[in-house]
Amino acid sequence: MVTVVRSRRIAAPAAKIWAVIGDFGDPSWILPPDAPVPPPEFDGDPHVPGTRRIVELPDGTRLVEQLVHRDPVRHRLRYSIVDSPLEFRNHEAEIAIDGDDERSTVTWTATFEATPASAAFLEVLMGDQNFTPALDALVRLVQAG
Repeated sequence: MVTVVRSRRIAAPAAKIWAVIGDFGDPSWILPPDAPVPPPEFDGDPHVPGTRRIVELPDGTRLVEQLVHRDPVRHRLRYSIVDSPLEFRNHEAEIAIDGDDERSTVTWTATFEATPASAAFLEVLMGDQNFTPALDALVRLVQAG
């Protein structure tokens, strides 16, 4: 099993951060604001586990993500990539917020099965090219507003 983890400390309460990232129906915080991508499509209520979100990335890649669990009290969102051209199996990711009234830590973790060569590529793709810039943008967004 491969695990990719990235996290950021943010000078904001967990509830304020959750207001930005807790809606599976609005992944806009993940993509750069100038990203030329259409809005995602859904096959159900984006707050109900089992709902699938179809996302088209800037390079034209389409991913199908499924909401696994959403906990607004504990500030946890779990999803799985169930269809992708990438070479992995059994993907599950969680975005978790832990904090107090002043500071929080947002941790984004993905686990999946992959060959060693694919795992190294996916560590960079998911961790460095997706999670890191999204978390950096989240810090700016939350602290600005």
